[in-house]
Amino acid sequence: MTSKTSNKYTAFNRCISLMGWTVKKYKYTLLIYTILLFLSFPMMAVFCITSKVPMTFEGNDTGFIMYNAFFSTVAVSFSVIISFINFAYMQKKTSVDWYFSFPMTRRNMFVSKYLASAVMSIVPVILISFIGLLIQVTTIDLSSFFASLMMLILAILSNISFVALLSVCCGTTIDGIISYCVISMIYPIAWALVYYLPTLVLPGYVALDISMTLLTALVPFVSHYMGTFLGDLDQFTSYQFIHTGWWLLFTVLCTAGSIFLIKRRRTESAQNAFAFNMPAIIIKIVAGFVGGVALGLLFSVLSYSSDMFYLWFLAGAVIGAFCVTFLLHIIYARGTKGYSRSLLQFACAIVLISVFYIPLITGWFGYVSNVPKAEDVKSVGIYLYDSEGGYSLYTIDEDTNTGYNNIDRYTTFDDKETIEDVIEIHQEIVDNLSNIYDFPYNFDSSNRAIISMDDNDRFYNIKLNYTLNNGRRITREYEYGEISKEAQNMLADFVTSRLYDYKIISNYVDRFTEIISLEYLDYETDTGILVNQENFSDMDKMLEALKTDIYNNKDMEESNSDAKGKIYITAFDKYHKLIRLDIVINDNFENVIALLSSVNENAYSKGYADLNTETA
Repeated sequence: MTSKTSNKYTAFNRCISLMGWTVKKYKYTLLIYTILLFLSFPMMAVFCITSKVPMTFEGNDTGFIMYNAFFSTVAVSFSVIISFINFAYMQKKTSVDWYFSFPMTRRNMFVSKYLASAVMSIVPVILISFIGLLIQVTTIDLSSFFASLMMLILAILSNISFVALLSVCCGTTIDGIISYCVISMIYPIAWALVYYLPTLVLPGYVALDISMTLLTALVPFVSHYMGTFLGDLDQFTSYQFIHTGWWLLFTVLCTAGSIFLIKRRRTESAQNAFAFNMPAIIIKIVAGFVGGVALGLLFSVLSYSSDMFYLWFLAGAVIGAFCVTFLLHIIYARGTKGYSRSLLQFACAIVLISVFYIPLITGWFGYVSNVPKAEDVKSVGIYLYDSEGGYSLYTIDEDTNTGYNNIDRYTTFDDKETIEDVIEIHQEIVDNLSNIYDFPYNFDSSNRAIISMDDNDRFYNIKLNYTLNNGRRITREYEYGEISKEAQNMLADFVTSRLYDYKIISNYVDRFTEIISLEYLDYETDTGILVNQENFSDMDKMLEALKTDIYNNKDMEESNSDAKGKIYITAFDKYHKLIRLDIVINDNFENVIALLSSVNENAYSKGYADLNTETA
């Protein structure tokens, strides 16, 4: 008899029993939550049907936005709130004594509360999601819908786990809420300061692409938005893989950390500020860094004309770091008592700011003056945006047929002679920087904007991407005011070379996967020829002829002066985006002209104005 009784009340059964009791305790709260979920998705789906608004979950349509913006916000917000409520049993002396008198371990108690939070948050989400799906089942893209649902469940679990860890470490619920909010704010701001401020200081600095997953790695509240609106739910891309992998790992680490610490948490720590001080220490240091850099930046910009701007920055940094750490101490300690113990965190914040700021204004260990040696370079990529040119490139919006000049002149060279020419130009630009900027460098975002540009300056900016023999990459970007007259002339000689134009055209032609049409407008006869797959079967042959003529032709400057006509090529690239390549041709484009003459001109020749109207 004793054996049967003990088997009936196992640790698992006790966890499930307490979980069920917790869910029943908040049944009316759960009902309100379910109603809000219903109003934010299924009810909106009904309105979409009556209003004949499409709801497909493809792209950012109405259904996608409703589910991943409104519906998910309700779900994630509730998971945070109910988790703080469920884990509050650890943070009141009376409830701690009562709950810990139960015939179950602390870890089992914690697991039951965790499961209760998960069940209360996730089960209504699944039920209401399927109700909304049934309403619009004939139009919704199922793969995108279920991917959104899985991302939402992961976001809910990551928030519950994060709240659980903070609740274990904090002595009161209010301190846990404050910590959750402070971390969610200061972590992205700290990353943004470290990431963007060098672009305001270092000439030539190019910020590396930063993943939004990294930028919000400790902000689970926005994890669902980052995964759905910035990721491609139809394809499991590398971004989706990293994003999903991180939040799975984050959830596991927070849960494991909570289970590990719950047994070491002292009962008497309830209603104290923190049961474990490490989170508070880290929060104060990072917040002090953010506040110090922000105020220091403000002081530095306001005093940019002063030779002692760096002292103004340090003064602002000290004031900002002190104010932030002092304010957090008052919040956590409910007063100023014991602030002397927080002075160490203030000092750590100042050291962290100094380690970041001093190398930054002194050139970041030679970053500004570094020009790679030609023998160490495997290839160099060049981006130029200039005020002239014999051709243009732009994408096309298929819905509005609108063109956007957002395809830049970028190409890569790996021959030794060209690499040496580019490095020579780069060195000339670097040598000119000392004539423009004072040392040490200042936080002055307007410094470059006020640099005047002469009418004869052709190049607005230049971007260089080096790939070294050891695999390392070096990237620099310079604006028009940083490019000396000598460098301007060197660049002009470089871009008028046949190799440069051939490389540019070849790069974009190589991106084409399907040629839609080729239009030729003859300047002499004011007529045009429309070449497409119906009247010309070998578009690839036409493109090869164009590449050959570009390579054999003189520079584009001369081709503009004796232009015969203009060619417009419309094609899909590998990303299925429409790209249009426009290029002026002259009599030297013999191969292209020969192929154009083979087209049935009587059937497809039209007036210049008529052709423009039809293809607009």
